[in-house]
Amino acid sequence: MPPRTRLEFENEARRLGVPIPTRFNAKGVPDKRIAVNKVYYRAVAEDTRRVTRLGEIRQAQAGRRIADVVRRLIRPRPLVVADPRDYRTFLEAIVPFRGETIELVFFTNGRLSAVVNGRQPRLTLDPRQRKRDWVAQLFEGPSDAENFIPELFGADEVRVFRGQQLVGRNIQQVFRENETNTCFFDAVRRCVNEKIENAKTDKTQRNYKTKLNRLIEFERKYPNGVSVSDIGEIAVAMGFHIEIEDILHKVLHTFGHPNHSIKIVLTNTRVNHIDLLTNQESVKVSAEELDKIVELNRNKFHIIRNGTSPPSNIETADGYYVLDNPDQELIDQVNFQIRHCRYDALQYPELNEFLRAGRMINSETLKFDEYTDSTKLIDMKNAYTNHTSCPFYEGFLGQVQQFRPVDRIVGVGFYKVEVGQVNDFCQKLGMKYGQVLVLFSAEIRYFEKNHNVSFRVIAGAWGSVQDITYPPQFVEKKLYQKWTGKLSMPDNYHSTKYTFPANQEFAEMMKSDYENTVYWSERKQATIEIAKKKVMVAHHIFGAITSYTRINMMIEMEKYSSIKALQLDGIFLDDWLTNVGSLFRKKEIKRFPKEFGEEIPYWYEDAIVSDGFAPATELVTRSSALIGQGGSGKTTAVLTDRGYINPVYVVPTNELKGDKRNAITLHKLLGIQTEAYNVKHSPTVILVDEITMCRKEWIEMIPVMYPKALVLYAGDIDRHQHYQCRGGSVVKPEEIWSIPESMPVVEFTTDYRAKDEVLKTMKLKLREEMRRVYTDGGLYDTNKIRAYIRKNFEVIPLAKAVEEADAESIFMWSTHRVEKLIPTTFVSKGVHAFQGQTIEDKHIYICMDFFEYAMPYTALSRARHSSQITFVECK
Repeated sequence: MPPRTRLEFENEARRLGVPIPTRFNAKGVPDKRIAVNKVYYRAVAEDTRRVTRLGEIRQAQAGRRIADVVRRLIRPRPLVVADPRDYRTFLEAIVPFRGETIELVFFTNGRLSAVVNGRQPRLTLDPRQRKRDWVAQLFEGPSDAENFIPELFGADEVRVFRGQQLVGRNIQQVFRENETNTCFFDAVRRCVNEKIENAKTDKTQRNYKTKLNRLIEFERKYPNGVSVSDIGEIAVAMGFHIEIEDILHKVLHTFGHPNHSIKIVLTNTRVNHIDLLTNQESVKVSAEELDKIVELNRNKFHIIRNGTSPPSNIETADGYYVLDNPDQELIDQVNFQIRHCRYDALQYPELNEFLRAGRMINSETLKFDEYTDSTKLIDMKNAYTNHTSCPFYEGFLGQVQQFRPVDRIVGVGFYKVEVGQVNDFCQKLGMKYGQVLVLFSAEIRYFEKNHNVSFRVIAGAWGSVQDITYPPQFVEKKLYQKWTGKLSMPDNYHSTKYTFPANQEFAEMMKSDYENTVYWSERKQATIEIAKKKVMVAHHIFGAITSYTRINMMIEMEKYSSIKALQLDGIFLDDWLTNVGSLFRKKEIKRFPKEFGEEIPYWYEDAIVSDGFAPATELVTRSSALIGQGGSGKTTAVLTDRGYINPVYVVPTNELKGDKRNAITLHKLLGIQTEAYNVKHSPTVILVDEITMCRKEWIEMIPVMYPKALVLYAGDIDRHQHYQCRGGSVVKPEEIWSIPESMPVVEFTTDYRAKDEVLKTMKLKLREEMRRVYTDGGLYDTNKIRAYIRKNFEVIPLAKAVEEADAESIFMWSTHRVEKLIPTTFVSKGVHAFQGQTIEDKHIYICMDFFEYAMPYTALSRARHSSQITFVECK
């Protein structure tokens, strides 16, 4: 009840801690016009707002408590329940959910299926573009009954759940969620105690102990936890630099100065709670140890990256643990050989789909006829490792250099072809007339030679060629089986998935920062998916391996007439085994493979893929010289051509790099006074620009250091002379690299830089004169070019040029003698400094103090318009 009497007003003022009202009106209430009474009324209004807000908070808390109870009582309902023992009916039931992430939970006799080999009885299916790839997630290996995951758990019922879609919300947190309401102070205290233990001097130790005592004072001040603003006050007062990050280590708040002696990083692991995570460098553990860590932290904070059945890693409050592979050293030996062969599937999606189509795995059984009592099985030994035994072996496509429409096989690579006439042998494998396939070049040669199949080549991806060898133990342990799958596996995961325990409130809070957050109420977990910036894959390596395997298989198949079925590395047949090849062996048939799919799994199926990108000029298939005047589009033609895969742009100076992607200097490429580029990289295509500015011996080092790269040498030269400046001095000019007789030349003739015909004509006539007078490009040739300019162009004295030039004009000189004559108020640089650049609209005064015959043309060709050019006499 509001106060009514004078005494009640006085008591209310005392309660609010404000002066007692002094004057009352006729109604018996304080007069609002009096200053003292205004203070009272403001305090009353503030108190009313506080009480109202407190009521709203309590109501919201009560609502959340009720909602939590309701959520606990209401169990999530499955989208569908299906019996996996009837495969086709089961598939029809779950296929409608192919476009979203779903979870399958396995049940046996009405109870949750038992854990198998540490794997929980549930499976998450992620969306896949192709149905076959999506269905493949239901199998642990080849798509047959033995590897059907529900079958591995003995499940007779599968329940399908969808992750709960959330609405993100921000929560004003007060960090107190532990037994003593001191989670913040406990975490900070742990950090300071570690500092005390590691202190090197007594003085430092005493300083940290003083901070610890000060922390206790703040702990008494905030008995009910601390808010974000409170942490800011504590950080400044204690001299700490405190960062609060989320569970994915994204910094949410920063307090204190970054140079403070103590840096504390705290992690917001649940609503109103923070932890101090320690030892976050990865620790390798065995499978048994990892299982124990996972079980120990099942109801505590943890994060599992990607797969959870079973997990291969876990991050906890005490450390980050990853599964140790005892065979990793052997795997690394093979991976080292192809360390530069992967390409980015996100940057080159068309190429990726092309090479993915050429990676035919043939994991399902292709059945031709019914098995009989006489059916036998011959099996290829270590199938994926026999490529060098293939009669058509030509190496592997290593680094992909180009992806283009072509009408012939350019080199070792993958080619999109249209099939011509085929025989019965090819038809049984799924090949037919008019079919479009992506095949490895060795496989094309096999069909042409052994079966007279004709192909029309439409497009191709080719590049460097290399071999792959396997350590003996790598083969003995059959490590190649999983290794080959991992060459392509990243293409199935364009995002990283993080799984962690959470209630719905915490999941909603994470949703406000991470759009792809889903809550799984059935198991009280949330998942966050974050798109990867790069997805490095090697479909072409895997594709070549399977191609050589198929060729070896088909060569063996040609010997027999009664083949019943084919597997990836096995032939079921009724023939007498009188001439089994050295790669094969007879193998006992434990049971015949079942047909386990809706469609016949032919080896060869139509491919719908891009034809690549046509070149801006003629097709370049080996290292070449790109010649033409400045501004003719040599650099642009290469760097904007998506048919070149990941080209590196190399220039003589840092200034010439501009904002171009993958741009480095020639010094970096060759390791001159710095670490060479090939220490960590192996470029597929190298474009070396402005080669007249480069030393001859440096250019000659490039193919020696990068023998597998496609090198393109761009410059204004031809087989006889140069037209742009070279390095060196008047006395000793640099020797310029000459185009080898055997090297192809691509000439660019269109002048894109000059925007008016007058300038284009000036440049062409000057080039004609340079060709006419050329002997060695020295002073004798320079004097003739200087005389030509004086005769054909207006030349003004330096004094007049300085008088008429505006503040933005540019003076280009060749010698330091002339540089000293030009006022410092103007932009004044040597001609060399402008080489490779374009000057859009500023006026250019070209001084006539040339000492190399190409200097005038280099200066002239920087301009867009003839009106920008004035030649200046500097005598």
